[in-house]
Amino acid sequence: MVTLANINLGTGPGTGDGDPLRVAFNTINNNFAALQYNLNSPTSVPLNLVSPGPLHSNSAGTAGQASVMGANLYICIAPNTWVVSSVITSF
Repeated sequence: MVTLANINLGTGPGTGDGDPLRVAFNTINNNFAALQYNLNSPTSVPLNLVSPGPLHSNSAGTAGQASVMGANLYICIAPNTWVVSSVITSF
């Protein structure tokens, strides 16, 4: 099972109470490394983009399905088991 970490975005822009950039990018690198490891493992399956995405962490799905909704990336890692990670949509 892949466990993805969230980045603390803080309470708002410029408040300084979220993760520092170095911590945030380290979290991103670790998430990608976990996904890459899972994709290269013998039990992995290719990602299959689906729409609409899941409404809940136990919504119907099969391993390898993925969906992007708003600023979130959803990946089904096992039957009816979804994980989510926030995606920054602007720079």
